[in-house]
Amino acid sequence: MSSTLKAARNAAASTIAWTLYHAPELERRYANAAHAARALPLLHTLFRETTDRLVDRLVHARRQYRRVNLGVVAPLFDVSSFTVKGQYFAHVPYEPGATDAVLSRLTPGGVFIDIGANAGYFSVLAGLCVGSAGQVFAFEPNPLVREQLQHHVDLNGIGNRVTVADVALADRCQDDVPFFVSCWQDNTGISSLTPSAETIARGGLREDRTIAVRVRTFDAWAAAIHLPRIDLIKIDVEGAELQVLSGMSQTFAANPPRALICETRPDSPAADLLRGQGYRSAIVDAIPGGIPNLLFERPVQ
Repeated sequence: MSSTLKAARNAAASTIAWTLYHAPELERRYANAAHAARALPLLHTLFRETTDRLVDRLVHARRQYRRVNLGVVAPLFDVSSFTVKGQYFAHVPYEPGATDAVLSRLTPGGVFIDIGANAGYFSVLAGLCVGSAGQVFAFEPNPLVREQLQHHVDLNGIGNRVTVADVALADRCQDDVPFFVSCWQDNTGISSLTPSAETIARGGLREDRTIAVRVRTFDAWAAAIHLPRIDLIKIDVEGAELQVLSGMSQTFAANPPRALICETRPDSPAADLLRGQGYRSAIVDAIPGGIPNLLFERPVQ
């Protein structure tokens, strides 16, 4: 793209963003147009640049909260978050298979565990599905992200059923464990106890960007909670899935989850462990160039 064309595109993006900022009633029409333009590279880039400029304005003015229609629920979210920005501004769903699994498998009174909850996308959906008689437990060790998570819980009025925990789950109980926090401002979801060499090479995580967190096993935590049942667990811990599952041996024996969603490859040790526990797996989100979400369920007896 020539510098002249790029400058014209950026000027147009700034103008559209200014218009939308001052006329938020146009956002739905904008999202429809952005969705239709996805297959046209030049227009798609224009809409992406426009959305980024609009979001920057909204965040600066603290006006970034919107209702996002997701199936049977419409939670309030910070639309600058990577989990909902595409959904709100272009009707591009975030992890639609996992989203559908949460919405379809949780009913009033249900119990959901969100391991690696990030800013609370799935925790909030679950909290709205399980109702006041249900329970949601959201684990997020990164304090800055956990603050966003708690704010989303409070914003949606579900603090009576969502418990936010500040620990990382793994295969041991230990304090002051290094936790690598994301260096990418637009994607806080790559933080991890076990950073991959690829993510470090790409600059997403760095040795000098760690915080000390508490690590516990799921079994140790669950023993103190005395859950009657577990309907669904979601695990998104950027490479530490096997550690989390290895800390659940007592749970699998005494109170096995009805279903789990896990971001892992079909041939991974984590997937093998779950299949060894009697679960059958299916890919629900095949993420291009990334690691899929697998749904694990036991056959109905």
